[in-house]
Parts: sequence; C-alpha cells; structure tokens
Amino acid sequence: MGTDKGLERNLCRRTNVGNLFTYKANIVPDKPALKFREKTYTYLELNQSANKLANALLKTGIEKGDRITILSHNCDNYPVIWIACMKIGAILAPINWNYKSDEIMYLMNHCEPTIFFVEDEFIDNIEELKGEIKSVKTYVKIQLGQNINTNGWLDYNELISGEKDSTEPEVLVYDDDPALLMYTSGTESAPKGVLKSHLDIMSSLMTVPINTLYQENDVQLVALPLFHYAGLWPIVSTAAVEGLLVIIHMPELEEILKITQKEKVNIWVWPVTIYVNLLQVPDFEKYDLKSLRMCNIFGSAVPPELIKKWKEINPGVLFQNGYGLTESSHICCITGDEYEANLNSVGKAKWGAVIKIFDKEGKEAPRGKVGEIVVRSPTNMLGYYRDEEKTAQTMKSGWLHTSDLGYMDEDGYLYFSDRIKDMVKTGGENVASAEVEKILYENSKVLEVAIIGLPHNIWVEAVTAVIVPVPGGDLKEDELMSWCKERMAGFKVPKKVIILDDLPKNPSGKILKKELREIYKDVFTSSS
Repeated sequence: MGTDKGLERNLCRRTNVGNLFTYKANIVPDKPALKFREKTYTYLELNQSANKLANALLKTGIEKGDRITILSHNCDNYPVIWIACMKIGAILAPINWNYKSDEIMYLMNHCEPTIFFVEDEFIDNIEELKGEIKSVKTYVKIQLGQNINTNGWLDYNELISGEKDSTEPEVLVYDDDPALLMYTSGTESAPKGVLKSHLDIMSSLMTVPINTLYQENDVQLVALPLFHYAGLWPIVSTAAVEGLLVIIHMPELEEILKITQKEKVNIWVWPVTIYVNLLQVPDFEKYDLKSLRMCNIFGSAVPPELIKKWKEINPGVLFQNGYGLTESSHICCITGDEYEANLNSVGKAKWGAVIKIFDKEGKEAPRGKVGEIVVRSPTNMLGYYRDEEKTAQTMKSGWLHTSDLGYMDEDGYLYFSDRIKDMVKTGGENVASAEVEKILYENSKVLEVAIIGLPHNIWVEAVTAVIVPVPGGDLKEDELMSWCKERMAGFKVPKKVIILDDLPKNPSGKILKKELREIYKDVFTSSS
C-alpha cells in the first residue's frame, strides 16, 4: 500500500472522497441527502454519522489501509460505513449477498478484513464461519428488522450513538490511496479484487457536470445492489449535485415504481433488462413517472423499440448510455438527442480518458475496425489486489486492456461489439452476441434474449438464442428462425432457440451467460 510521507507529500493531494461530504455538510447542511424507508439524513447529519463511525472505528484499533467488509442488503448504514472508511483511509470490501459460505470464505481469506459488518439476516451463517475467519477482530451487526442476540458482537446503532466525537478524524488520506476493493467475477473461477483509488472516484466525479445532465437537487433512486460499483457510485454522484439519494432495500420492480412516484425521482440507472421488465409489471400504467428526467442504461444492446416505448410514457425523459467497467469506472457516455441520433454508440471518451482500439498484435487499429478496447484514464484501477500477474496482463504501459471488443468511427464515437468471451466463433466466422441480441429485440414477441455459443462438432460453436417470450406472445422456434434469416447473414442466425420462463441474472439484472453456457453445453454434442 505504500507508506505515508506526511507533509513531504504535496498537500494538494490530500483530496479524498470523504472530503466531499465534509464540504457539503458545510455549505448545504440542512439539505436532504439520503433517505431509506422513512428515515432521512441531511448532509450535516450524514457527515456527522460518518465522522462518529470513523472515530469509533479508530478506537477499535482500525488503521489506515485495513480492509473492512460488509455483508448486507441495501440500507442507510451502507453509505455511512463507506464514507467513514474513506475518511480514515480504510478500504471497504463489499460482499455479494448471494454468496454462499465457500465464496464468503474465499473473500475473507483473500482480503483479510479487520472488521466485518453483517446484516441481521446473515448473522447465523457468519456465526458458523467465525471459527474459520482468522483476520476479523471485530464483528458489527446491522439490525434492519430481526432482533438477534449475539455474544461478542458490537451493534451498529450503539456504535454510532455511543460515540460523542463527530469531528473530522485526523488521518492523512491521499488521492492515490485505495478507497474501495470491489470483487468482480469473470471467466476465472475465483473473483478478482479491483482496487480503486480516491483519485479514480474523484476523477469520475469531475465528469458529472461536463458529461451528464445531472442537476442541482436531483432525486436519484438506487435499487441496484450496493456491492456493485454501479450501486455505490450514486452515493457520490448525487452528493456532487447536492441531491437526494433514495435507497431501496431490494431491487423489486413494483417497489421501484412505487418509490419513483412517491419521491418524485428524477434519475434512474438500470441495466436494459430492468427497463424491459418494468413494462411488464401489472397495472404499470397506473404509476406516475413524469418526474423522471434522465434514464441511464447499461449492460447490453439497447433495442430502439425500448427507447420508443419509454418516450411514449414520458416524452420529456432523456436517455443516457455509456461504457465502463469496474476496473476503469465510467469512461464514455452519450446523452439525450445525441444518443437518440446514435443509438448504436456508447459515446465519446469522457474528461481525462483516452480510448483506443488495439488489434491482435497490440497495435492501434484503424477507425471502423473491430479490436480490443483499451483505455488510459485517471479512473483506471490501482490493480488487482494481491494478484500482480493478472494486473500485469491487464495493465500494460499505462493502458488498461478491457477484454471488450469495439470500434471507433471517424468522429470519435465508440461502438461496443461484445465481450471477447461472448463472441461466438462459428464455422470460421466471428458473431457478436450483442449484435444478434439487438436484432432479436426488434421482434415483438421477444421479451428478453441472450445469445451464447455452444460446443458443436461441425461448427465448433453454434449460435444459440435463449429467449423469454412476451407473455401471450406464442413464440415458435421455426417462425423466429425464419424471421432471423430475413434480417441477418446466415452464419449469424441461431442454430437453435431455447425458450425459458426467465433468464438467470445477478442482483443488478445482468444476464448470467456463463450459467447458460454451462446448463446447455451438451445440447448439440450429445445429439450429434
């Protein structure tokens, strides 16, 4: 992690994300900052709560650079814990609430946290694991409903209420110090720990007024899990514009609509699948969504028909798409009229970011040619925690290699093609799953779709469509394949259509193609 050089270092670099909340507490102390259920914090109250927790953590023996884990559904305590960590130079490592015991133990052994915050719902499971968890010195329970007696655990509410010192903690935290340890799973069996710095997050914040349509006093809704960076990011982006962040405990569709109407929410940030499924909520039309001004979309191809449907519901809403990844945050975006005129693009590079397309030889590809997207940006990660080999493979000469495919046009617009691992290699041709998905979404009988490549004795991989039909749509495989043949090259047409009631997804709504490939891996080979 490096050692502090104290005053020898440039004082201007003593800029950490925790300072943002100190500043807002000073200039807009009485503005509402955070709401969860019926509890609302002003910016002053949010900052004081974070300071109290930070000072209480210091008294438990926590030191700068220590890791702190949290296992909890979304709640108001989550942002307070993260802000407190950043003020004292501790590193928050959120845990996916879907993880089973073995997965939790992997993270515990990998990041070796000193303190573990646990929601009451998960306490029984963690109690069973305590004997195996060697690094944790302090367990803190977060009570959101269940009154569970735990011997030797501290109580979050008592920790805050019992701490009288709400002054700023006296810890020197610099811009290049780690602020967050996000675990992201990929094709590997073990999750990778992405180490993100204060500079990374603050640099992203600088793009909010430049590249987005956020406005002062905006109300933003967060239902995405806070263990994802897309869930945590609104904590700071909303504070940047002195807005109100409304947190929902779980990402339930009907609750999203109810809270949006009740709180007059202005901003949504969802993957495409959430926008698709919200339209299927019973009595959807009864909800008043006129307060929505900006809808951010991420995660996969965006069907133009989907944009059209939402514009019919709220003609004034502006859509924003973009491109980013945990390892480099948000590096480009496209908004409003510009986006609607370039629906296939994910935008231009944001402030501070340089994006290039590299060919297989590692040389810059000409405009219009598909290659790997690489980025140089102050938002690039510090590296993969305790994995120098993987870091060296991903970070080369200052360029972060994304493992994503795309191309750039003559005007500098980036077009995302596919994840390298999701590219289907069939009969000597490469098929971008995102391209085929986008076409299939144009079919009125298709609600959700995932294109995957499955092992095939002749084609090596066979393009396969896994589809959830629109309720009552009467979707037939042969009809859909005929429909596809009229709209795409023959090698792109799915060799098989698998129809399901729903697709496996992670808590943020991203379709889990890896699971689909595993479930259906023998579809072609077993019958050949």
